[in-house]
Amino acid sequence: MIYKWLAGRTGKMTTVQLRMHDYSHGIMHYVRLRAHRRHVFVLYVHDLPSNPQQITLVWRPYTTFANLTAEEIKNSVTRAQEMNQLATSRLRHL
Repeated sequence: MIYKWLAGRTGKMTTVQLRMHDYSHGIMHYVRLRAHRRHVFVLYVHDLPSNPQQITLVWRPYTTFANLTAEEIKNSVTRAQEMNQLATSRLRHL
C-alpha cells in the first residue's frame, strides 16, 4: 500500500521513514524509503530495541490502499495513542 502510494507521487522526490513494531521480539524496524519518478528505493533498514511509546499508527486488518480514508488514518493514530498510554501505564505498575 505504501509503495503504491509513494510511486504514485509523480514528479516529486519523497522520502519517508516507516516504523514497524515486532511485539514478539521487542524490536522496532526502521525503514527509510525514497520515491522518485515512479520508482521506490530502500535507503536503509535498521532493527533497534523497541519502546512502546514509539507506535504511531495501528491499522485494522482489513485496511487496504483502496479503502484508506483520512478518517481511518485519524482513527489509526488514535488507536496508537491509546496503545501507547496503555503500555506506559503497565510499565508504571511493574
